[in-house]
Amino acid sequence: MQRFGYFLTLVMLSATISRAQVVRFQTSVGDFDLVLNPTSNPALQGHVDNILQYVLSGRYDDTVINRAARDQAGFPFVLQMGSFETLSPAVPGTINGFQPIPKFDSIQGAPAQQYGLSNSIGTVGLALRGDGFGGTDQNSGQSSFYINLIDNAYLDHDFAVFAQVANLTTVNTIMALPSIDLTLDPAFGADTNNFAFTEVPMLPNGNLVFIRKAFVVQNITNPKGDYNGNGKVDAADYVAWRNTQSTGIMGGGLAGDGDENGLIDDRDYNIWRVHFGAVAVSGAGVAAIPEPQTIWLVAVGLVSSIIRRRRTTFHNRV
Repeated sequence: MQRFGYFLTLVMLSATISRAQVVRFQTSVGDFDLVLNPTSNPALQGHVDNILQYVLSGRYDDTVINRAARDQAGFPFVLQMGSFETLSPAVPGTINGFQPIPKFDSIQGAPAQQYGLSNSIGTVGLALRGDGFGGTDQNSGQSSFYINLIDNAYLDHDFAVFAQVANLTTVNTIMALPSIDLTLDPAFGADTNNFAFTEVPMLPNGNLVFIRKAFVVQNITNPKGDYNGNGKVDAADYVAWRNTQSTGIMGGGLAGDGDENGLIDDRDYNIWRVHFGAVAVSGAGVAAIPEPQTIWLVAVGLVSSIIRRRRTTFHNRV
């Protein structure tokens, strides 16, 4: 039974990734959306899957927006985030107060110039490490990403462009905040070449700027209540809602968030339910008991999933 539950989790995660088009970042200043792979380039699928791993696992939640960089002329350059979390809303006294978030494996690079793309204003790329020889390790991208605020075409040789910010209003608001160079404070303990802490944006009250929550926005091409992304509302969508509702993050992330409020709750259950001609119920929650017809539909969906899994297992062994 445990293996079956794990299989369901993988199926729902895969369905969410395949249909996801937009990720919303709720910050302490406002929201902004990343439109993932707007050119539908298959070479960028690895970058899309990578960022969705961090979103669906909740690893971007309550993380610091740590770099609001400007160029030598003082114009906005990039806004960078996705690397650190901290226990306090204020700047920690030492660099140890910024804890790196848990990382997934690095991904294969896809330099923009190879695919007719460019690091133009509003595009998004993954931060990369140096290769130790004065160049860039194109295959070192993980969680940290940046938003281009000027034309940075010189980055195209190494850095991929896998997303576009739909509206830069919130990003520009963050860039307009004062910033602090923490490397100038000997007590903080950061090397002056550590660009992660040279232009840290600050709120007027002196606190850091945070990503409060990141979640997938429902693809508008799919009907409301289609939580597994197969283009129709059926029993499998109830299973997706039930598992994501009970776990909060894993089991498909926010696949069951029908009203796109960043939560899996009874309202999302009702969105699914009305497709079967049922009226909305209050307090649906995890403990809600669907009507007999719904239970039968769910059972059919589960049996079908088991049969498909057995067939897949059989074929994989051949």
